[in-house]
Amino acid sequence: IPNDYWKYEENSEKIASIFTHVHAENHNFIGIYENHAGCERGYFWTKDRKPITLPKKDSHGNNLYIPDLILYNEKENLILLIEGKQYKTLSNGLKEIKNFDSIEKEFINLYYPGANIQRWITLFGGTNTIIPHEKVLLQINKYGDILINEKAPQSFKNMF
Repeated sequence: IPNDYWKYEENSEKIASIFTHVHAENHNFIGIYENHAGCERGYFWTKDRKPITLPKKDSHGNNLYIPDLILYNEKENLILLIEGKQYKTLSNGLKEIKNFDSIEKEFINLYYPGANIQRWITLFGGTNTIIPHEKVLLQINKYGDILINEKAPQSFKNMF
């Protein structure tokens, strides 16, 4: 394949978010929404697997902030809202996950009533060997080491 068509990605947040998505779907989680960096927005999938196109605005006319990935574990009735970031933009991710109230209230609570909802960040990059913040679920560092938050849900930790 010509070099100008395809290359190995070495600096994108999607390295960690797509890895998390694929790995989770092979271990008792279902992806119910994805919007990985540079990709077209996906559908939000209801519990009975009906697709919904999420609007750009919430019911109050404000921007609807949507995470990059939403995973569901039916056995635990657990929803993981995941924002993918590069290590150097962790502080932006910490701000962004505070804006997910509308997606929770208007969609998740409606279609997944009673679910335990958790907000997390996945990171790519950095040279650290420990999770840099309590809200980081998973990090793939510059060397390819996979770091998992010890406070992550047990079903997530069990995947590794």
